[in-house]
Amino acid sequence: NIGPKPSKYTPPRLEFLSHTTDKNSENVAEAERQKAIINKTLQESGIRASVSDYIFGPTVIVYLSELETLSEDVKSIRKIEDNLAMYLACSNIRILTPIPNMKYAGIEIPRPVDNRSMVYLRDLISIKEFTHTKYHLPVAVGMNNFGEKIYCDICDMPHGLCAGATKSGKSVSLNVIILSLLYHHSPDDVRLMLFDPKIVEFGKYSDIPHLAMPVITEQQYFEPAVIWLTD
Repeated sequence: NIGPKPSKYTPPRLEFLSHTTDKNSENVAEAERQKAIINKTLQESGIRASVSDYIFGPTVIVYLSELETLSEDVKSIRKIEDNLAMYLACSNIRILTPIPNMKYAGIEIPRPVDNRSMVYLRDLISIKEFTHTKYHLPVAVGMNNFGEKIYCDICDMPHGLCAGATKSGKSVSLNVIILSLLYHHSPDDVRLMLFDPKIVEFGKYSDIPHLAMPVITEQQYFEPAVIWLTD
C-alpha cells in the first residue's frame, strides 16, 4: 500500500499473449511405436507388466506400466533401464517405481526436440485454476511431465532466486512472476518495486500502475528505496 492508487484497474487483454494453437503436436504414432518396444522388452525380460497408457508432457512422454500380478516386484523394471534406453535409441530415460499416488510405474522417454510442446503463459492464467485460486499471490510456474499445470503462492516464498546460464530462462521466469501478478491483482492489492541495474529487464513495465515508484536503475538509489519501503 505505497504511493497513489488508481481508482479503477482493468487487466491487460489476454489477446496480448500467445497461446497454444497446434493441437496435433502429440505424435501418437511414435508413442505407440515406443509403447510396443517397451512391452516387448518387458515380456522378453520375464517381467509381468505392460504399458496401459501414456501421458504427453511438454518435453517427455510418460508411459504408465501396470504390473499384471501382485507378486511382481515393481523395482524389477529398473533392472532393464539400460536395455530400454538402447532399444528406444534414447540418450537417457527415467524410471519411476512407482509413480506417487498412482498404481503405475512410470517410464519417462524424452520427446524429440522438434516435437516438444511450448508452454504458454496465457494457457496457464486464463483458466479457473488461476483466476479462482485460493493463493494470495498466485504465480504460474509451468507444466509438469504429466501435463498438469503448476502454480505457486509467492507469499510462501520469503526469498526467491532465479539463477542459471545464459538463455536458461531467468528473464522468462521474472516476467512470468510479474505478469501473473498484473493479471490477477489490481494496484489496490499489490504494489511493486522493480530494480533494474542493467536497464534491460524491466523498462517495459515503466508505465504499469502497480509501481510504488519508477523502475530504479541507478545503484545509488537502491538502498534509499529499500529503507523508505521498510520505514
